Amino acid sequence: EIAASIVEDELDILIDLCGYTGTSKVSEIMARRVSPIQISYMGFPGSSGASYIDYLVCDPVVVPDIHEIRKHYSEYLIKMPHCYFVNSHQYLNTHGISRLGREEYGLPKDGFVFCCHSRPDKIDPYTFKSWLRALSKLRSQASTQKSKDSQAVIWLLKSGDEMETNLRQLAFEYGLPTEALVFSNVASRDEHLHRLSLADVFLDTPSYNAHTVGCDTLYAGVPMISLLLPDNDSKNTGDTCQDVRTDKLASRVG
Repeated sequence: EIAASIVEDELDILIDLCGYTGTSKVSEIMARRVSPIQISYMGFPGSSGASYIDYLVCDPVVVPDIHEIRKHYSEYLIKMPHCYFVNSHQYLNTHGISRLGREEYGLPKDGFVFCCHSRPDKIDPYTFKSWLRALSKLRSQASTQKSKDSQAVIWLLKSGDEMETNLRQLAFEYGLPTEALVFSNVASRDEHLHRLSLADVFLDTPSYNAHTVGCDTLYAGVPMISLLLPDNDSKNTGDTCQDVRTDKLASRVG
């Protein structure tokens, strides 16, 4: 029915904003070649490998001018000069929300707060262990110096009791107490933006970088540390960091 409606409306260009991150229904419709020109944009920065996708909107960070990377793209590339990712917070109204402080979220009043409010499935074991090592070192040094950062924490989104239990157990293996990890439930958009501002730094996930949450973090005025790996899903945040002139917080590997 959707495909028939598109054909009936004689649309010249059809743009898929999800790619492989969306539902199969969109891909099925695109596969029917319902429009003369079909474009992939934003949701999935990698190549679709599909004959029915003609163009991909990207930029020099997402798809560098390197033959070994470019050869894997089946689409023609539409390259934006700076950042291909579009986001806006102008429509948000944050004036009517409750302004909770750190204590209400279980965070230390003065200690350093590392934050990652990306989906928990984006956090790979190697990365999380590196965070734990950094946190353990900071708390240990701060304790010796009797600094407030002896209460430093990593602040994460909660995704079930089992996930929380497993991560706390891993933290324990690094000599960290239970309170070193703080978990919060998913919040409304407005509260999410407000509470992000309570963090000192946002830790990006290199296996699958933050997209919208990365933009939210920068909007909230919180610095973000990103790591660029050779694959495309790990380039989106570095792209955004560079576009807002915080590229010193984005490091490239490979």
